[in-house]
Parts: sequence; structure tokens; C-alpha cells
Amino acid sequence: MLKPPKPANETERLRNLAEYEILDTPPEQEIDDLTEIASFICGTPVAMVSLIDSDRQWWKSVRGVEGITETPRDIAVCAYAILTPNIFIVPDLTNDKRFSEMPYVVGEPKHRFYAGMPIVTPEGNALGTICVLDNRPKILTEQQSRCLEALGRQVGALFELRRANIKLERLGRQKDEFLAIASHDLKNPLSVVGMSAQLMYDDLAPGTTLTEVHHGMLGSISRQAGTMKRIILDYLDFQAMEDGQLKLTLALADFNALVREAVESNAAYASSKNSSITFEPADGLQPINLDAPRIQQVALNFIGNAVKFSPQGSEIIVRVLPTEDGVRFEVSDSGPGLTDEDFRNVFQKYAKLSSKPTGGEKSSGLGLAICKQLVELHGGTCGVFNNEDSGATFWFELPGNPPA
Repeated sequence: MLKPPKPANETERLRNLAEYEILDTPPEQEIDDLTEIASFICGTPVAMVSLIDSDRQWWKSVRGVEGITETPRDIAVCAYAILTPNIFIVPDLTNDKRFSEMPYVVGEPKHRFYAGMPIVTPEGNALGTICVLDNRPKILTEQQSRCLEALGRQVGALFELRRANIKLERLGRQKDEFLAIASHDLKNPLSVVGMSAQLMYDDLAPGTTLTEVHHGMLGSISRQAGTMKRIILDYLDFQAMEDGQLKLTLALADFNALVREAVESNAAYASSKNSSITFEPADGLQPINLDAPRIQQVALNFIGNAVKFSPQGSEIIVRVLPTEDGVRFEVSDSGPGLTDEDFRNVFQKYAKLSSKPTGGEKSSGLGLAICKQLVELHGGTCGVFNNEDSGATFWFELPGNPPA
């Protein structure tokens, strides 16, 4: 019995095979289906998807053989089949000295016929075959040969899908690791920078006079740190939503108070642009069941955007209005308004709007997309319309009892 030679690219081939992480994995219906089709088309009792490892032949799928899933590589006809890119056919194994003394040819089940189509990767490496065997000599018709070739390509396509999924899962893990690093190693230092700037301002000795330049520098440090922190948090929030990991914690909350805090948080920002924010609360509003930090995040974003896109010296108006079954929030700005294309894209991630921030501010491009999802998680809706005179009004509505 002759030992099968190894391909010239054996080292690369085995490395390629390992990328699919398929050896010693459980059966998969999609591959088993192709094995059964091969057996049916070729009229053979045995069919298998065989992978050639360094020292063994392992069957990912097998039909017509019971009790074993692998053999030594030295007694595998498939080890010869991978030496050619084309279908490999042996009409009678007993008449070929390479195979005539193999144990399963001399002894049970006394295989006689073999046909195998190599499973070739895009890199040109044959990982194994989809093959058929019979216990009597046989010749395939041209149609049968073509079908077996097609099935080999289909197995290869399934393998490629598997490898692509492995890469995606790996990228997903790397992304999660990066986001965890970003959360800890970037967000926390930025918080310290922002707080330090504020403490420097608060701890000035009585009577100390800061020049206008110093005031501006401290304010700039605080604002830029806040902007970077917000961008990082936007990325983290959006990824949590994409992964379905963001959960709401609902409790009764004073919606007027929640919005008032958002207005006050943006007051200094508006003042830096010589603008003002007017708040019009709703009278007699009952507490609303919601996730207060998340809805305040939406209000902060909407109000911050109004300041961002309004010219110097503008008035931004924030309103809370009761509805039949909940509450409505509105913020009206004095900016340029939205174009038709803006309306189509405004709540999409990474949307690029026609207008530009009047102070050159940066953003993640995710804020409004996150707001939309947060509102919808509460069972609410959001939108925007252009004002009659100038600017736009962003709004969202929440039901009194959002879905659990």
C-alpha cells in the first residue's frame, strides 16, 4: 500500500483549515443535506464530507458508515483527491495499486468505487472532499459528475459562511473589549478633567480676579471634556442598543422637574453663545412612569442641539404639554431649519445635516438616533418640523404607562 504524498502547500493548507474551526464539531443539517443529495444523485450507499488533517481523515458529515468518524490519513483515498483541483474518480479501487491494499478495500465494507470533489478555499487550498463510495465498480455519468462538482462548491460556500461568521464574532468580541476600555480608560479621565476645571474655578481665593481669557480657558476645558465624554457615552449607548442589552428602569417621575434640570444643565452652554433658554412647564401634570435618566438624556440632547444650531443671541423655547394619555416635550430653536433630505435622515445614525453647528461643535453623529430608540423603548414617538418663521421644533411624546 502506497502512502499518499502531501501537497506542496501542506503547511499553508493546514493553517487554512484551522481558520474554519470545523474539525471535531457536531453534525450540521445543511452539510448533511448535501451529503444525502450526493448519495442520491450518484446512486451510492456511502457519501461523506471528509477533511484531511495532518495525520487523519475526519468526516464532518457521513452517510452509510456507522460507528466511526475518522481514519488514519494514510488509508484515505481523499488524501489523494486533494492533490488535484478537479473531481477525482477511481472506477475500481482494486485495480489501482495506490488503493488495492487499503483495509476497507481488502476487508469490509470492501469499497470498490470512489469519486470525490475537492473542497477548495478561495486561497486555493483543498481542505478535503465531498465524496461517494460503492462496494461495486462504477462509472459516473457526465451529469452525475457535474452535480458532484456543484455539491463540492456548495460545501465550500457553507465553509466560507462559517469562516465569515467566525471573523464577525471575533470582531464583535474585539469591539466589546474596545468599548469596555473606552468606558473605563477614556470616560473616567475626561470626567476628572471636567471636574478639575470646575474645581479650579470654584476654589479661587476670594478677591482673585480672572481675566476674560482665563474664564474662557476654564470654560473651554470643561466644555470640551464634556463633549468628549458625551461622544464616548453615545457610542457605548448605541452599541448597547444594537446588541439589545439596554434595559429601562421604570419609575414614576416628575416630568416637569426632569426637563427643568435638562434646561438648567444647558444654561451655561446657551450663555456662552449669548443665547437664553425659556422653559414653559405644563400645569397640573401627573407623575409619568419612565426611566428618568434616559428620558432626561433625550431632553438634554434635544435642547443641546437647539443651542448648537442656533445663531448667537437666540432664544430657545422648551415646552412640556399634556396629551390625552401622556406627555409631550418640545424645543424650538432659531436655526436655519431642515431641508427635505434632512427630514429623511435626521434620526439616522451618522446623519450629515445641511446646517452646521454655529460654534463649530463636534458630535458623535449618534445622538438623535439614540434619542429615537430611547423614546421608542418607552412606547413613544418623536419627530421634527420647521417653524413658520425660522428654526425647527424637535419633539417627543411618551405614554403615561410605557410597555414593560
